[in-house]
Order: sequence, then structure tokens, then C-alpha cells
Amino acid sequence: MGSVLAFRARTHKMAIRAATIAAVILLSGVTISIFIKRDATWIQKSPTLSRIASISFSDITTQSRLLTWESSLKGLRDRPLLGYGYANYNIAFNRYFNPLIYRDAGSQVWFDRAHNVIFDIALTSGVLGLIAYLVMFGMALRASWQYARRKEQEQYMTGVLFASLLIAHLLQNFFVFDILATYIPLMLVFGFLDSAGNRSLFSAQSVPLSPSGIPKSGMIPAVAAFIICTVAWYQFNYLPATVNRQGLEAMRLRMEGKSAEATDMFKEVLQRDTYQAGEIRLKLAEHALDMRAGIGSVTGEIAANTFNDAIDEVLKNIEAAPKDAQLYLYLMNLYYAGSKYQSDRLNLIERAGKEALALSPTRPQTYYLLGQGAAGRGEYGEAVEYFKTAVDLNPAVVESHWNLSVAYRLAGRKDDERKEYDILEGMGRGYAQRETLADIDLMRLIQGYTSLEEYVKLAGVYEVLVSRDPTNAEYLAKLAAAYKSAGDYPHARAIAEKLLELKPDMKADVESFLAEIEQEEKGSQ
Repeated sequence: MGSVLAFRARTHKMAIRAATIAAVILLSGVTISIFIKRDATWIQKSPTLSRIASISFSDITTQSRLLTWESSLKGLRDRPLLGYGYANYNIAFNRYFNPLIYRDAGSQVWFDRAHNVIFDIALTSGVLGLIAYLVMFGMALRASWQYARRKEQEQYMTGVLFASLLIAHLLQNFFVFDILATYIPLMLVFGFLDSAGNRSLFSAQSVPLSPSGIPKSGMIPAVAAFIICTVAWYQFNYLPATVNRQGLEAMRLRMEGKSAEATDMFKEVLQRDTYQAGEIRLKLAEHALDMRAGIGSVTGEIAANTFNDAIDEVLKNIEAAPKDAQLYLYLMNLYYAGSKYQSDRLNLIERAGKEALALSPTRPQTYYLLGQGAAGRGEYGEAVEYFKTAVDLNPAVVESHWNLSVAYRLAGRKDDERKEYDILEGMGRGYAQRETLADIDLMRLIQGYTSLEEYVKLAGVYEVLVSRDPTNAEYLAKLAAAYKSAGDYPHARAIAEKLLELKPDMKADVESFLAEIEQEEKGSQ
């Protein structure tokens, strides 16, 4: 009988192993099929499948991860034993930031995690912390293995299941980091394996009671625990939740364009000093920058006061975290945008920029802000040098070349400005590609061609804008002016007459313009 049971158990285990192998083969086949058929409609319609199919070494996300891991390795060499400390990954990342990560204004350039558990643990806890982390997983896998080796079939299945969960968790953390949705189940698995291996610790034990039925240990510890838990709940749960709700309300007001009300709400929230204060201060800074950009309707006094408050709050963040390079860039942005209300802030950009460069010397954005500050002070030669440094860090960034072209324009270096436009042409952002460029890039070309007095190209760019918005009187007027400056009087006259049909109230201006054309035509004969 025992032999029969043993044979059945062994056969069952073999079936499970066969099913597991078949599942792995099936999953591998499906994955390979997704990559082979990555352009198929049924894959492209599925967000999950299309995301899987897009994974490759040429994918921007993949390249950014690889560059981030490279920065992590460089940081680890500095402090291999104990690392930079918990939650200090950003310090090492900023110090060794790879400028190739920055491609355009939409690039994700601020990382507080490596998206790889090995680099995360190693960089923040050092090699010793990484060993401890891996030993913890090793012990859990050993416990799963021991559980699976027990004779009972249910225990075998349970051991295999939990071992699979642990391995899957480790594999996924090579590309992501733990969040509550993954961390809590992991702790539950650890807890189960520990309790399963130490059942004696959880055996029922009698508790001596007094004649009244109350445990002899008394009520004092229970009351004390209740008071402590209540205070902790208020301090660490209720109060932060209230502040979080008010912060969200302030952001809602900001998004609705109610700038003055949003400012008051942010200031009210920041009066409560909770652990969310740092993030809310940065939201106030972003709110101030929105005002400078013209989002929301506020008076100059309200905007000026909001900038004052935002700068003060960001300085508090810097005092609390002086090694966070991102905070200095927030401060530089506030100084530059806030110089509208207080011009001497342009001088402060340089000081904040030096602090930022000491912490993160290879970020193009820092040189952008330093260049803008120098240009704002009228130091155009210095501005050119800052923008040239940004280009040198990563010549493939279009934004850097746009900025350098403007710096050359301000410095009166037209030949160099023209060279930058030639480079932009080669990068797909020039006159030849005008039909496909975004309006913001067309506006940049307009500024350049106006400065360089290249009126034929200027007219060509305005033709594109007019084709996109045929009833825009401003575009039509400037297109006519561009044709006139280029000496193309027939086209200038035709556009002016078209403008008159669209805007009869501009008759006097159009007639004056046509008279100028007639006079220039006579003068050229």
C-alpha cells in the first residue's frame, strides 16, 4: 500500500513538473511570437502587448535605463562598502548624470531609483547591504525548498508556489522597483515561510487571568499602547491625510486658473509642517512659474508675492536637503522668471548655478539657466559659452542648438548663428522640413530668418503657417511684409489684397502697404 501511495505521489510530481515545463515553453513561444509580429494590428491595439513588443536596445526607455545603470556603477565605486544611505540614490545619480539621457524638454532626467533592485540596494546600502538583501532572499528560497521536500502533496505545491513567487519578484525587480503593491505581498510571503518553519512559536499558550477575568499583566500596558497608537495615528495618518487633501485642492485651483486662490491654499497647507511639505513647496514653485508663463489671471502684486513665497519655500527645501541638485534648478528657474518683478535676481542665478554644478556638473538644463541669466544681464559672450557647453555635453539635443543660435543672435555673431541653422537643418529642424515642423519650431525659424534678413525663407515659413490657419490676419500681414522685403512684389500685393478681403477694417493699413510696394517698384525700375 505504501509503495502504491509513493508511486502515485511521484507520478503526480512528475505531472506537475511536465505541466510547468509546458507552461514555460508556451509562455516563451507567445513572447517570441509577439516580437516577431510586433507590427500586427492585434498587437498594436493592445497597450500591454504593444509595450512588450516595443522593448529593444533602440527603445528610448531601455537606453535610459542602461545609462542610469552606468551612472549607478560609477556612484558605487565612490562608496562601495556602505553606499550613499537610504533614499539618497538621487545624489549619486546627479553626480554621474549621463547627458545622453537628456534628449528634449520632455525627457525624464530626475531619478530617485535605478529601476533595478541590485543597483538600488548596492548604491544606497553598499555591498554589505546588497549581501544582506540577497541572503534574506536566499533564506526564503531555502525555506521554500525545504517546504517543497515534505511528503505531503499540498506542502510540495505550496513550496513550489512560493519559490516561484520569490524568483518572479527578483526577476521583475531587475527592471522596476518595489512599490506597496509588490512590497506588501513580498512581506506576506516572508511571513508565511517564517511561520511555517517555526510552528512552535505559534502554538497555543495559556494566559493567566485574575479572578475578574482580566489578564494578570494588567490594563496599564493596554491603555498605554492605545494612547500611543492614537497619537501616532493622528500624527502620521490623519494630519498628513488632511494636508494631502488640501494640497490636492490647491493643485485643482491651480489647474482651473484660479491663481490667487491656489496661492492662498498652498500657503495655508504649508503652515502645517508635515512630511509632505517638501513636495508641496515644489508645487508652489511650479505654480509661480505658471504665473510667469501667463497661465491664470492675476495682478502683478499677487504674482510678485507668490514668487517671493515660492523662493523662500524652496530655500527651506535646500536647507533640509542641501545635496539635492534638482532643488537648485528650481531656485534658478524661480530667480530667472521672478526677475520680472525683481531684476537683481538675475545675479543670484549664477550663485545657485555654481551650487548645482558642484552636485551635478553634466546637466544641460543647468547651463541653459546660467546662459539665460547671463543673457538677461546683458553678458552675451558669457551666455554663448554656457550654451556651447550644453551643446558639447550632448550635440544630438535640438534644444541646445536652438538656444545657442539665440545666444549668437544676441551677441551679434550672425555667421555663427547661420551655422547653427545649418546644423539644425541637418537634424531635421530647418527650412527644408518646414512643412512637418511644429508651430513653435516655425516661430524659432522666423526669429532667425528675420535676424539674418533671409526674407525668401521667412516668406516660405509664413506660407506654412498661413496654410495651417488661413484666416489668421497676423500671419497674412507678416507674409505680405516678408514678400515685400524679399522683393517679390506681386505675391506681396496678392496677400495684402487677400488680407483686405478678410479684414475690411484694415483698409487704411493695407492701402498704405500697397502704396509702399508701388513706390518701391518704381524705385527699382
